[in-house]
Amino acid sequence: MKNYLIGICIAAQLLVRIVFGQDPQVTRSTARSDLLERRVVGDNVEYLATPKAFFKAVTSVGGAGGVVRLPTCEPDPIKQVWRPSNSRLADLLDLIVLADTDYRWRFEKGAVNLLPKTGEPELLKTHIARFDVEDVGSTRLALDYLLEAPEIENRMAELNLSNDALEVSSILSSPKPSTFGLHCRNVTLREALNAIAVAKKGAALWVYSERHCNGQHQVAITF
Repeated sequence: MKNYLIGICIAAQLLVRIVFGQDPQVTRSTARSDLLERRVVGDNVEYLATPKAFFKAVTSVGGAGGVVRLPTCEPDPIKQVWRPSNSRLADLLDLIVLADTDYRWRFEKGAVNLLPKTGEPELLKTHIARFDVEDVGSTRLALDYLLEAPEIENRMAELNLSNDALEVSSILSSPKPSTFGLHCRNVTLREALNAIAVAKKGAALWVYSERHCNGQHQVAITF
């Protein structure tokens, strides 16, 4: 009888994984929001690198979040056949990490992240005691303030990343953007970047890239 009950429990766990699509490459630290239920429209077939496919999926539904690209000295390889076909965002993200098992995706506090399966870069894990901005009109300006945090500057020095190697850019914004503010306490750099993206409202994604090539150590953060 005991073995029979154990068998039922194991079968139930497997059924839950099948029904709810649980996968070690996917981490959802909070309940699903309507963002993950939004439909990604389009039937045209494209061939995209994984970060580009993720970026396109999230921005097409007006989402917020960020992408951490794998550290490489070469351009991202094409690994995705892009054809959303009105899929739910969550289902499309599952397909993206299924096609490229070097990545996993994570949803937390309103932001969706694409992360290397091997873990986050050390700089992104840096803790910031306090980050406050008021009435900023762009994610670029908020990012500039964030990167002036002493914890980030000190950690960059420890990792042999100089200011000259830090490249910050952004997409063009409207002539009269709406302003936003935020107040963060004891967050990592990644969490602070997510907070900026969510506070901006609408589609806002950051991209983090590291390159360690030919003796140079470079990091680029774009919004």
